[in-house]
Amino acid sequence: LASVGSAFFIGCGVGSLVGGFLADHLGRRPVIVYGLALDALCLVLSAAAPNVVVYAALRFVMGASNIAVNLANFTLAMEWVPEGWRSPLSGFLFSCSALGELALVPL
Repeated sequence: LASVGSAFFIGCGVGSLVGGFLADHLGRRPVIVYGLALDALCLVLSAAAPNVVVYAALRFVMGASNIAVNLANFTLAMEWVPEGWRSPLSGFLFSCSALGELALVPL
């Protein structure tokens, strides 16, 4: 069962390479829109996965699409703000992510 959980993170590794390339060549918006749609589709399909192999494959695709969307969003945010605000915004975004994960620990 641990390998099923690892499939998501392996997908993140692949998605960070592919998603960054696609975002640079196709644009940030298409990667965000299609990545979110693919993520939602895999989420719904994973609820009806007939076996563990299909579930792991869907988790892999979810990891790849999830990280591609996150990278495109982060890059877009950094491009939209003035240069002097990029470091504080970057710190704020990563802090929110870490604090959100910490808040969910008791659950």
